[in-house]
Amino acid sequence: MRRLLTCLLLLGAQGCFAPGDGPEPPLDRIYFPVGVAVTPDRNQLLVANSDFDLQFNAGSFQVFDLPALRKLAVDTSSDPECGGLGLKSAAELHLAPGRCKAINPSRPPSGGNLLEQSIGIGAFATDVLVREEWDDGDDPSTSEREFVGCTASMDDPQGTCSSGQCRPWLETQAGADMGASYAGYCATRQGLRVFVPVRGDATLHYLDAVGAEFDCGQAGNDGACDDDHRRGDDSDAENTRDLRMPPEPYGIAATPDAEAIVVTHQSSGRASLFVNSWEQGPQLEFVVDGMPSGAVGVVNNPEPLGSRLFASSRPSFLVSFRNAASIELLRYYDDVESNDPRPFITRSGSVPVSANSLGFDSRGLGVDATTRESCEATCLTAAGDTSSDAIATQTECLDACKDDVPLDVYVANRTPASLLRGHTRENGSELPQFFDS
Repeated sequence: MRRLLTCLLLLGAQGCFAPGDGPEPPLDRIYFPVGVAVTPDRNQLLVANSDFDLQFNAGSFQVFDLPALRKLAVDTSSDPECGGLGLKSAAELHLAPGRCKAINPSRPPSGGNLLEQSIGIGAFATDVLVREEWDDGDDPSTSEREFVGCTASMDDPQGTCSSGQCRPWLETQAGADMGASYAGYCATRQGLRVFVPVRGDATLHYLDAVGAEFDCGQAGNDGACDDDHRRGDDSDAENTRDLRMPPEPYGIAATPDAEAIVVTHQSSGRASLFVNSWEQGPQLEFVVDGMPSGAVGVVNNPEPLGSRLFASSRPSFLVSFRNAASIELLRYYDDVESNDPRPFITRSGSVPVSANSLGFDSRGLGVDATTRESCEATCLTAAGDTSSDAIATQTECLDACKDDVPLDVYVANRTPASLLRGHTRENGSELPQFFDS
């Protein structure tokens, strides 16, 4: 019945098929894009395409040449004739804004191909998340942090490291002027992984970068991600709790190291926890329920610098809801002290959304730690160098930044359409309070 109603509503569709039925999706063009991301080197644009109108049997994941796209944007915007694209007709302008005609990725005006790779994925993808794997020389089994301190700049990322890159303690410092130096720790990049929640088969797809291309087992699976790269649907292999991921996965967020990944479910008050292994892939470990229905947005709270240095915190996430005027806090526990670790997440509090007249139907969230990082930067400066021993002497300074400097929190809300502005509370609380919209 749901499929029939969807088909009746989509009057302009050429056909309508259930997920898995019908023709293959077009891999040479963007089709109902639902998620975009940029690789850390800023050379590739990643796009997840849905099968929203059910014309095809699946979706697609595409990789575009970002430097070529940037150049094309400059060439077309500065040329009265749109740099070879041509001007839109009056009829075309009624359908879509902008004076230039659409770009054919396979045949751009400059020649070549903007589309570097296209891979089949499940139907109804919702987002794209990118994370890097770094080796910083630290042994996670010990309480000591074995970091090698360094200084570098945006135009010299290796800095004083003998190899690899100097990773910044604070992202705001690394985003300074090209010639400005920042303090950090030496690390070597090991890999890059992309995560895509997919509603059609209720799985979390993952793809690994292999050079400039991405792999999810598609070579032996007719160009689509294979079963091993679709996680959350095998309770025997993935967890000891006999869990499968609930229907309708929607939002996704992860800790910076991608250890903990949280996926919301838009048809219920649930959130799934995946724990990522860079060797074996993400595994579904836990499903928390009891939240308001319509869980959609999710964001990872930035960890304080002191907590990251001395492994003294529990990562947390904020969740928004379509059907409730509230924001929920989830906390991650790795359970490593148990004989048989079984990671989990818990509900750790909620706050009302009262800055708007109605307040329900919140979507995307953003948390900005710029002000706190500016405070933490003074602690690094006072330390005199970036060794773990020197920074340890500044524990009191870092704790003061955590307790006294709030994080700015932003939430997209639809009742009425607005951007909610708020901040976390004092004493290090990660729950926000909203004061404006």
